Amino acid sequence: MILRIAVGFLILFSASGSASEPPAPAQPSESDVRLETATGTLFGSLLLPPSTGPHPLVLLHAGSGPTDRNGNSAILPGANDSLKLLAEALAVRGIASVRYDKRGVAASAAAAPLENELRFDTYVEDAAAWVRQLRTDPRFGTITLLGHRCL
Repeated sequence: MILRIAVGFLILFSASGSASEPPAPAQPSESDVRLETATGTLFGSLLLPPSTGPHPLVLLHAGSGPTDRNGNSAILPGANDSLKLLAEALAVRGIASVRYDKRGVAASAAAAPLENELRFDTYVEDAAAWVRQLRTDPRFGTITLLGHRCL
């Protein structure tokens, strides 16, 4: 009788999971972010580490040409997701990140002025505006800018 109860208990216990199994690690969470500008909205992605903040934050600026927030270019075949992979690696190390589509690219295409009116300073102003907006968020500590032609 005791053996049957013990066997029944083991079967029930193993079906509900083992107490010695570690819980699945918490995953970073991604959400959409946006920046309103005079010529339209810039769209991006915020990746938060699973730990509690405040977190250091990296603002990732995509490379030259039509490169989107994930590091993919409309003029090159295939997706490399270099900036997305970088953001994921940072999140595992407790660092939050925002990556965004530049004016005229992907979801931020409508925010581009006429091409002859677009200047390098426009991108500098956009990065500065992102920093100003992100500084008001208590989830973040320091903010670092990183990317191609980092401003």
